[in-house]
Formats: sequence, C-alpha cells, structure tokens
Amino acid sequence: MTRSEEESLYLSLLSQLQSPEPALVRAALVSIKHQVIGHDQTKEVFVRLGIVDALVSILNSELSTRDKVWQDVKVEAGIVVGSLAYGGESLILHLLRSAALSPLTASLNPDRASPKLVQSSLRTLNTMLDTYISPSAPLNPAVAISAALYTPECLQNLCEILSQERADRQEQISLAASLIAKSCGRVPHISGGEAEETAMQREGMHQKLLVGAGVLDVLATRLAAFAPDEYRRNCSEDTKLPAPAPPNARIAPILDAIAAIIRGSKLRSLEFLFSPTLAALFPTDDSKASSDASLHLPQSSDMLQRPQNITTPSAFPPLSSAVSFTLDDDERLRSGLTSETDPALEIPELEIISWLVALIRSGDPITRLSAASTLTNLFLVGLVSKRLVSYVALLVVPILVHLLDGEGKIVGYGNTGVGGIDSQTWNRWQVEERAPAVLARLVIENLEFQKAAMDAGAVKKLAAILKKVSEPSSSAANEANGHTTVDQSTQRSGPEYHHRMKVKEGVLRCLANLGLFKDDYRKKIIDAGVLKTVVGSCMKPLTPISVPQLAETNSSSNGECNPPSVLIAACGVIRSVSRSVSILRTSLIDAAVAIPIFTLLRHENDDVKIAATAAVCNLVLDFSPMRKPITEAGALDVLCDLIKGSNGPLKLNAMWAIKHLMMEADITTKRRSLEKLGVEYFMSIISTVTPLEEDEDEDEEMPDEPAMQHEERLPPRIRSAVKHLQKQERVSQAARSRKEATALQEQGLEFVRNLICGAEVDNMIDHVFECIGADRLLSLYEKLLTTPNQPSEIVSAVVYGIVHIAAGAPRHRQRIIERTELLRVLLGFWNHHNANVRSGLAWVVINLTWKEEGSEAEGVQSRINVLKGLGWAERLRDMQKDPALDVKERVKTAEFQLGNGSVSSAGSSTAGSSR
Repeated sequence: MTRSEEESLYLSLLSQLQSPEPALVRAALVSIKHQVIGHDQTKEVFVRLGIVDALVSILNSELSTRDKVWQDVKVEAGIVVGSLAYGGESLILHLLRSAALSPLTASLNPDRASPKLVQSSLRTLNTMLDTYISPSAPLNPAVAISAALYTPECLQNLCEILSQERADRQEQISLAASLIAKSCGRVPHISGGEAEETAMQREGMHQKLLVGAGVLDVLATRLAAFAPDEYRRNCSEDTKLPAPAPPNARIAPILDAIAAIIRGSKLRSLEFLFSPTLAALFPTDDSKASSDASLHLPQSSDMLQRPQNITTPSAFPPLSSAVSFTLDDDERLRSGLTSETDPALEIPELEIISWLVALIRSGDPITRLSAASTLTNLFLVGLVSKRLVSYVALLVVPILVHLLDGEGKIVGYGNTGVGGIDSQTWNRWQVEERAPAVLARLVIENLEFQKAAMDAGAVKKLAAILKKVSEPSSSAANEANGHTTVDQSTQRSGPEYHHRMKVKEGVLRCLANLGLFKDDYRKKIIDAGVLKTVVGSCMKPLTPISVPQLAETNSSSNGECNPPSVLIAACGVIRSVSRSVSILRTSLIDAAVAIPIFTLLRHENDDVKIAATAAVCNLVLDFSPMRKPITEAGALDVLCDLIKGSNGPLKLNAMWAIKHLMMEADITTKRRSLEKLGVEYFMSIISTVTPLEEDEDEDEEMPDEPAMQHEERLPPRIRSAVKHLQKQERVSQAARSRKEATALQEQGLEFVRNLICGAEVDNMIDHVFECIGADRLLSLYEKLLTTPNQPSEIVSAVVYGIVHIAAGAPRHRQRIIERTELLRVLLGFWNHHNANVRSGLAWVVINLTWKEEGSEAEGVQSRINVLKGLGWAERLRDMQKDPALDVKERVKTAEFQLGNGSVSSAGSSTAGSSR
C-alpha cells in the first residue's frame, strides 16, 4: 500500500469517528488501535491528520454515559491516547497542547468511568511521567499533570481507587500508587526574590494535600494487607484489618507512594506509622522487644560497632544546607538551618521497621529498593530506634551495594515499556537508577552506614558504573565511526541518554556522600579513578558557557553534555574530596578541576551555581594551589555579582567563598572586593538581621489547621510531639528565612574579619574604617551583642572581629578602649556556652594590653586601667576554672598582661583568621 493510499485509509477511519453510531465509532477506534500500537511513524501520521482532537472530543462526551457501547467507545479512545503517549516527547506535548489531560484525569472517577477506562487513563498518565522530556521543551508534563491531579476531586478519586480490595482491581491500585509517587512534589522550578519565597511556601504542598484527603491512611491500609500472618495472629479478634493482599497485588508501588509522601517530614512519618491500620497491626509497646525472629537478627547489639561522633578538620567546618551541593529535603533536614526546637522523641522499636528490613532482605530488586526508600525516609527524620540503626548498617547497606550491580530477578510494574523501550530493559533501568540514589540518601552524614558501604566495596562498584555510563552511547559511537549521522540534540532527548544521566547523578551523589567526613574514604574515591571521569565527562553543560578570560579552554572542551542535575552532583564530588588538604594540593590539581568548576559559576541554573560555589569555597582557601587560576579567571567579580543577586542560598555560598578568598589575599584584592560589593549594600547584609526569638510565635494566632486524624491512637508522648511538629511546621518557613539571613550575616562578619587579617593589617584596618566608618562598625558590633537571643555564631564573629581590630596598630586599640559600653557588653559573655566566644574575650584582653618593644608604655597602662575599672580582672579570675583547656590557657596570658602590662615580645596575636 502506497503512502497516499495509507493516508486515505486513515482519513476514512478518522471520518468514522464523527459518526453518531457508537458501533461504527468503536470499530474505527479498534482499527486505529491496531494500526498505531508499536508503530511510531503511523502515530505521527494520525496526529498530523488530527486524531487527537477527535479522541479528546470522545473522552469529553457526556452523552449516553450509561450505555455500555459508548463506554466501550471511551475505553478504546483511551487506549489509543495511551498508545500515542508511548510515542515519546513530541506526541506527549501534542496531547497536552490539545487539552487531552482534562478528560484523562476526569476518567479516574471509578463511580462514573468503566474499570478499563480508569486503568487505561492511569497507565497513560504514568507513561507521560515516565517519558523523558528535554529541559528546553515548552511544556513540562510532570508539572501539568501534578497541577491537574492535586485537586479535591482527583484526590478523592485516587482515594477511592486505592481503597478497592477486589483482585481484578489490583492493577488500578498499583498504577494509582505509582502515579502518586511520580507526581508528588512536581511543581514549577522558580527562584529568586518573591518567586523563591513562593516556592518555599509550596514546599510539601502536594504531600499535605494527600494527607488531608486521607490518601496516606489508605496507602497504609493497603500496605498492611501485605503483612505476614504472624503479625495478624497477634491482633485481637475485634481488630479491623484489611483482607490479605491477593497474589497479583504489588507492594512496591504502595511503598513508593508512601515514601514520596513522608519524605523529609517527621510529622507525616508519624502519621504514617500510627495510621489506624498500622497502629492496630503493629502495636506500640515499649516493654516489648522488636520482632527479631522475622529478621534473624543477633540478640546482642554490642556485637556491632556503634556510631561515633562526627569530627571534621577545623579548616573545613561542616557546611549548612545552603552551601551543600544538593538542596533536597534530606540535607535541609539534617543541617543547621533546620529548627532547633525539634522535640526530643525517643521512638520505641516499631515492628514495622523490622518488617521493612525483612522486605529489603528477601524481596525482588524493585521491592527491596522501595522498602529501602521508605526506611531511609524514616531514618532521616529520626524514627528508627537506636538499636535498629546498627542492624540497618549490618543488613541493609550491603544489600543496596549488591543491588548496584543490577543482579537478581527483576519484577516490574507491568508488561510494557516506555518510549520504545521494552519492559525488561525498562525495569532493569529502574533498578540501575534507583539503587545508587537510595544508597546516597541512606549514607548521608552517617559514619556507620558509610563504613558499611565502604566495607561492601561500594566505591569500586560506583566508579565502574560511572565510567560505563559516561562512555558515548551506541548511537554516538556509530556516528564517530562514520556509520550514521545523529544530531546531538536528538541524542540528548532519547530515553537512553536520560537513563544514563539519572544513573550518573545517583552515582555521583553517592560518592560525594561517602567522602564527606573521612580522608581514608576520599583517598579510595581518588584511587578508583573517579576524578578523571568527573572532570572529563560530568561537568560539561548542555549549553556552552562563554567565559571571555577562558576562550581557549572553552573551545577545547570535550566530553558529553550533562543536564543540571548531573552538574550539581559532580560539584558535590569535588566539594567532598576537596575537604582533604592532601587531595586539594595533589589530585585535584592533576585533574584540573579549577576552571570547569569556575565556569559553572556562570551557568544559567541557580542550583548549579549554588553547587559550584559550594565547591569553590574549598578551592580558594589560602593553601589551595587552585586559588590562583580561579582568581585570575575573574572569581572575585563573579562572586560579588552573585552576592548581589536575589537567591538566598546562592548569596550565602558566594559570601562564604569570598570570605575564604580574602584569607591572606593581597591588600589590592581586599580593597577591590569591598569596592565591588559596595559599602552600603554590604552593610545592609550584616546589619539588618533579627535573631530568632526563643519562644517565637508562641502567642501568635495561627490559622486553623486540621488536627491529625485519629489522634487518640497515639501514645501520649508521641501525641505531644505531633502537636509540637504541627505548630513548628506552620512557622518553619519564616524561621528558615531568618536562619538563612543569619547565616549570610555571619559570613559577612567573618568576611570583615579576614579583610583585617594578614599582611599590611594596619593599612587594611584603616581602609575599612575609612570606607565603613570606625564608629559605624563598632556601633554595629555593640548593637549585635546587645540583641537578645543572638545566635552564638554571630556573637563569635563579632568578638573575633574586635580581636582583629585590637591586633592592629595602637591607634586601632585606642578606638576600642574608648568604647567603654562595648567593652562592658563584651564582658557579659564571660560565661557564654560557646567556648570559642569565651576564648575570644581573653584574646581581646591580650591584644588590647599588648606592648610593643620600646613604644606606647603609657597607652598600654591606660588601657589596662580602663579594663580593670570595668571589672575585666575579676571576670578573668572567674574564668580560671573554665572547663575548656584553650580558654584557661588564654586566660593565663590575659591575666599576666593585665597585671603586668608587658609580656615577652613576639608580636600581637590575631587568634587566627576565619575559615
């Protein structure tokens, strides 16, 4: 049949769709279905001829909805729409532009639509979410679908679908749960200014809607249906439990949906753990031990190594979430920017945790990963008991490392693939993508889990995977051999490319998290050859970045282009390994990471710039060999421009980096940095932050919020914690904004500290006083110290700023001694809880009473008299019994100088500069 004959046939079939006779319409749709399934070119022809509008019209039709024939017509139309969705990005975008989304979501009502239509619509929506859509696409299907799904009507429909227990409805339940897992949290990405604040307000919006609609409780009930009989036998006869799950039911999609809802929230995690069905099936009994029999766990937890305190070199202090390479919920959750008012909740050993561990040990790969993802979410919010944490390291982490190889029989969510990929390949891809991602989240900031992963050989496996997925794809290789010609943009929009990028991202994040704390682990990462792959294949953006100073470097750049998610993860690896001084001075130089990282500071995506500046913070330290090339490339101008932007985390990272850049910098660079920032703008950063009150919003009237359903089922102490978390969640957005602003203020104050430290310190202090004003700066210090509930970080920064000024020339010391109120306020911190602050007070005395050889004896004695008159001598005597050894040693020196007015001449001390 010729092409013209085929098109004539297709047009004839399309004309039948306008018939008022449902039998003719159904016959035409069946014929079209057979024509398009598995034939992408035929799909494109039908779309060009206008089939989508006809299908949308049929699905929207309200005529004769109770007529079985018309119901069959809608089912066939839905199947054809689903087949078109399998055609890839261009056809999905056409469906969205043609308003096909509205009838698809409307077809999820099980009371009005036939079961086949509900299932077909669910499958189509899942396909749209599974298909890779290029970042440059005019529409984002995930965002569009989420906007249509998270309405009261659709959520009620999903709740009804999930509540079904019939065996022939299990496919619907699995698809509905998968739809929730894939769509939850998919909101438009916006950043900067008011847009960023709006995004913060929407954080967790979908999850809250799902909880409010009762979806989480229904999912918990569905999960309970899979519980082993041993748990059911322990329940009383009047306990209402769901029927056991039929053989065709799948637990993995249920776990995925639950994991998506509870992620990053202790409140939602508690609501899940104590949902009515799970509370009945796994009762909380503090006197009852966990069900070790089902896990085959050793009875003595002393056999396992306990977690150790995390320590990091002082040159590389732990970075807050704003300077981390990823801004996901986990790092926010475990960073300094989370609320300090989390209730102390000692969670009892819950048997559901033991069951999750058992699922991870015995299920198929996808079920194992789904259970591990749920368990990881519970662990990250502190809801796994201390005893079971060691069991997780012993039993769960090695299994996740084993899954990195993709071994084992893989059971998928269905018999069809996505976007031309067969089902077996698609399901294997899911394991390859998810295994490193789940492991990365589990080991973050936990030394015991990191050790377990390292002992299981994770680095060697991850390095091999990274090298494999960074090699050119088969199409690219053929093109290089001259076999075919493929447009690069086409390669970057294919499912294989998307799969490799997701694997690459997960592997990079896992490597970064494994190397966060221990030098031995970083060395293993370097020895595995990871850096060469990261720099050569993971740091080239999709869109070339023009850097005038690096024109030659840009033109010679090779390697595959990467989406923002991979660039962010690659920056995380550089940031992680650069915490080692030896690696910073050797391997990173050999890998030539400086210029690729610097180039990413100009990326169009703010999250990429946030990750790049986090890495640059370590690369521009004074002992880093990469400081010079990064500085010569124009880092100072770029960082100052970023500080003046509107993105909060990016401003903080840039300020942190420029603070490091000022360490031991020449006086010309220091002066230029202050000039580039602008004195008034810089002063606005360090002057306008209001600290968080201890009982903030305690009496403020809050908008009504639904209480946790079935709250009476909670144990009393957990009920109290839930109420506290509900209140905290209402104020957390404003609190986070204030904490980010406070962190920025701290780095700004530390920036001043580094400006007035090092070579030509006297001239630099004079320059700062001239630009800012001595009285203005010292008045600001006094104001910050007198502000109630001031965070210790701000107090420390102010104290050491004064220490550095006092380490200048006699005229600078005189400026401070004249401010008796400032000295009186300083004295009030002699018993501050932070030892660094107490040590700083001793340094103030040491520097103010310093006597240079053969000079200003009268000035020194005058300053001593002022300090004694304010009571400093008495306070120093009180500090002799300080528990911190460093404080006691500094106090000895301060007392000696305050009493004698002299000490062996060695030059005044600055107590170190700020890193």
